[in-house]
Amino acid sequence: MAAPAASSRRELSGILSVDTPSLYGAVLLDGTVSPNQDSTGPSVRLIAAPPSLFEQVARRMGAWDVTSSWFRYGALGDGRAYLHWDRLCDFLVSPDGRVIEYNLMRRDAQESFENYLFTHAMSFALLKQGVESLHATTIFVDGHGIAFLGDSGVGKSTLAAGFLQAGARLVTDDLLVFFTPDGVPSPRSSFYACPGPARVKLFPHTAQALLGLPPAAPPMHPDTSKIVLRLTSEQHCIDPVPVSVLYVIEPPLSLGGEDVTIEPLGRADAFLAVLRNTFNAMVTDTVRLTGQFRFASSLARSLPVRRLRYPRTLSRLPSVVSAVRTNLRC
Repeated sequence: MAAPAASSRRELSGILSVDTPSLYGAVLLDGTVSPNQDSTGPSVRLIAAPPSLFEQVARRMGAWDVTSSWFRYGALGDGRAYLHWDRLCDFLVSPDGRVIEYNLMRRDAQESFENYLFTHAMSFALLKQGVESLHATTIFVDGHGIAFLGDSGVGKSTLAAGFLQAGARLVTDDLLVFFTPDGVPSPRSSFYACPGPARVKLFPHTAQALLGLPPAAPPMHPDTSKIVLRLTSEQHCIDPVPVSVLYVIEPPLSLGGEDVTIEPLGRADAFLAVLRNTFNAMVTDTVRLTGQFRFASSLARSLPVRRLRYPRTLSRLPSVVSAVRTNLRC
């Protein structure tokens, strides 16, 4: 991927406010702007569409590919991807991934809407442009970019918040996209983490304990207590950072375990860990699976991958932060 565009503030599509014209290395274009950006990397136009468009598409969907209590996804015959969050928003991603049409149902759900746009919908757009990503939260500390991988709910964002409390900066929460200066990943490549939005998703008690809870932090979804916490400029990176190591967070071996343990993974285990933590398990066509395999193999060959276990109490987070910082120097 080509280097992301330089940072400056701009408004997108009348309602989206972001701190750079690029997120995840993709140039974002508002629907009223001609897509003549000087970039060889991915680009995405964001266009507001009427609710009637999504109603028509939903009527023609038939069976959905994925359904949950609040989310539905379907792959359309014309190559578009349709994503729907109940009572919040809809997205249609074009076959080439260069256009995302959206419908915001509730103006009071702005942060939640942007969260789903800049993670799930963006992952579809990037995949259609051949760009793989990881399900990871990435921080910058002591001159190192470090990424925390792991299943949903394992504590990636909470650990990142512990680092933020200690003075680190967030690069991206949830969706990690890389670029390499030489453009084509190889075992000798340097991988840079592209910045995402200046937000982190936390449960209120965690946010309060580690970062302070703003009076009106919006929920990630009406049916969850997790909130979207907007970060300050001092807490967030706006430029890509070189990634030094991937930490795969796993639960402690016992409920009473009090030790922080960090151990390197062998090449095969590292490959499987990266593969398991690629973002967007909904796309499974042959072209994607081939690219996913190559991406995981390249990362596992190029970056150290280490298993991280620690006790799940907020009071122990400082010791986890200290152990990881010490491990970075090894």
